[in-house]
Amino acid sequence: MVRKRFLVSLLVLLIPISFALSPIIIDAVSINDEIKSNEAAVFNLTLINNQNVADDFIINAPFSKWDITFSDYFVTIPAKSSELISVRLAPPMFTSEGRYAIFIKAQSQNSLDISNYNYIHVTVTEEIRPEMADSSREVIISEEVSESWLRSSYSFTIDNTGTVLYEDSWTDIFSQLEIFLLESNLEYDVEEYGKDRLVSWSYAIEPGESIIINYSVSYVPVLLGFLLLLGASGLFVYHYKNKFNISKTLTRRKSSILIQLSVKNNTNVEQKNVRVEDVVPHPLKVVREFGTVVPSQIVRGKNGTQLVWKFGSLAPKEERLISYEVRSEIHILGRLQLPQARLTQGKVKLFSGKTQITGK
Repeated sequence: MVRKRFLVSLLVLLIPISFALSPIIIDAVSINDEIKSNEAAVFNLTLINNQNVADDFIINAPFSKWDITFSDYFVTIPAKSSELISVRLAPPMFTSEGRYAIFIKAQSQNSLDISNYNYIHVTVTEEIRPEMADSSREVIISEEVSESWLRSSYSFTIDNTGTVLYEDSWTDIFSQLEIFLLESNLEYDVEEYGKDRLVSWSYAIEPGESIIINYSVSYVPVLLGFLLLLGASGLFVYHYKNKFNISKTLTRRKSSILIQLSVKNNTNVEQKNVRVEDVVPHPLKVVREFGTVVPSQIVRGKNGTQLVWKFGSLAPKEERLISYEVRSEIHILGRLQLPQARLTQGKVKLFSGKTQITGK
């Protein structure tokens, strides 16, 4: 028995999450799914090839002890097309009453990575057995399946209704990721099955006894881990992007323009090695009348004059006000956009808002 494959991309998950369309889809429609143990169920299977190219597929029912006959075992399906296949399912001799799930698989012959699975559910309503049988090997299997987008849970109860010891194994197929997320009430063995993993639970049941196999695959830990990582990243970004405030304003005076930079330490700890830079573009010229904080460096270049202030230390919640004046060497027409001031501390970079001068 193999459950429907759970498709996710977390991913995910808030980044945003999207579900990928499988290259091959198996859809089963019942023609007759309630039978006696000496009869056969009939289903129609629709195989849908979602690929942009034609592909060859083999259809089978691995692990099943039923007598299963397909109208076609090998089919070629054109791109974006489908193929109808009928299947006949006869239970083993003396099968007990109950509901049974038969695993059906479609596998591409051109790529081992392309395959899909589905269940066919058949109900055996009456057991047909010879009157003279004085011993039998038989079980009744009942299942409970709960599937959601984050968790799939399975519970199988196997009752030994025969008269002899019943030894067998229960199998299911999981992806490599699902193996890490698999939880079970019993120990199990894992072996490779192509790109997937085959998991088996071995059991032995005395007559009149039963065993319950519970297992689930939950993506909740993945989601929680992602949310924790996202939260930690958010706190990291918030902390480093909000350690400081830097703003830039200007005030027109009669013959000059006063530019003010405000730098503040928003944290409750001392911040060291803080550097503030501002550029005065042409045709503006710096007037050497600074406020209380004189630049550590003044560098003249082709694009203007760079002013640099270095603070060895900023006390908790401390705010520094930097001011200087500029004059225009020519009459300004229209609007002159001023560069943003920049604050740096190690890898932290922060820019002030934009300011502009409007000519008269």
